[in-house]
Amino acid sequence: MSDLTDTREFGQPLILALGHPLCRDDGVGLHILRELEQVCSPFTDCLAGGQELLCRLKHLTYRPVLIILDAIDGGYPPGTAIRLVISGDDLLETLSLDTAHSHGSNLGLALALIRQSGVRLPTVVIYGVQPANMALGDQLTPDIAQAAGFLARQLMIDRPWNNVTCLSSAVWLNRDQIT
Repeated sequence: MSDLTDTREFGQPLILALGHPLCRDDGVGLHILRELEQVCSPFTDCLAGGQELLCRLKHLTYRPVLIILDAIDGGYPPGTAIRLVISGDDLLETLSLDTAHSHGSNLGLALALIRQSGVRLPTVVIYGVQPANMALGDQLTPDIAQAAGFLARQLMIDRPWNNVTCLSSAVWLNRDQIT
């Protein structure tokens, strides 16, 4: 475990895709990552985290920015695209209170372990899509596939690895998404 005075340098920002690839829309983050990985690799590290983050904890540590791609159930119409900008500390508190989050225990526990080791938590930008269908299958539903393409383009416009302080949280309904 690291000392509280740990002075290791922070690495590149990390794009982390969450979700289950065989639960249709729950795999939206993994689909977005496949679209972005080659374009973003000069600026970020990319990791398909799936649903198990604890075995990838070393990849989450010492990051200035953590960019998460995931399905998010925010009660919006299916296909709604969401960008949340939050400090790692605030996200950790939110996850510990939100028992309905499908990755809450793993992501929350991973962030808690990082903080416990004395490492400053990163700024987090979450790009998510309100899912429609979480049943077995490996294809996204049409609205979610459209929103995934929109978020991939939006992420390249935002470039959160450069200057996350210029971003704010946002919600784009299907009709607001530029195709």
